[in-house]
Amino acid sequence: LNVQRVCVVPGDADLDDSVPGAVARAAAQQVRFLLQDAKVLAVSGGELMALTAQEIAVAVPMDVSVVPGQCCMPGSMRMQANAVAEAFAEKLGGQSRMLYLPEGIPASAAEGFAYVPQIRETLELIRAADVLFYGIDRAMDAAQRRSTGAAEREALLRSGAQAEAMGLYFGAKGAA
Repeated sequence: LNVQRVCVVPGDADLDDSVPGAVARAAAQQVRFLLQDAKVLAVSGGELMALTAQEIAVAVPMDVSVVPGQCCMPGSMRMQANAVAEAFAEKLGGQSRMLYLPEGIPASAAEGFAYVPQIRETLELIRAADVLFYGIDRAMDAAQRRSTGAAEREALLRSGAQAEAMGLYFGAKGAA
């Protein structure tokens, strides 16, 4: 993955409900460091990213554009990537952009929407992101939230899927 920096937080989120908050605080402490030379930050949605946005300390405003790193998913509005991007931008003193596309839209339809200036400009910013901040979820939790059919969920279980990030599923040995 060519990861240059890793921050480890002790605990087991399966056993201790305080671990996600600790992860969010640790991530929030790293945001400004990661954005030192960045102009565009893309963020995913989800509970951990929403918690991270809440934990960011308000300080000197940054010249950064914050964009959603994924389309809209079913679920709570506060956990949507658009809402998380706006929350990050508010805390960082930057600007946010919205992406007006639902997750799961067919590629042919998405291509048509890419001609709409607001959508095209946001997609261009996402592609140009200097930093991508995203959460990793449990595979079956993500599949349920995405209203994945029973046959697909069964296939994920058979393949050993344990985690999900940005719509991709992974097992202990990589892509599931």
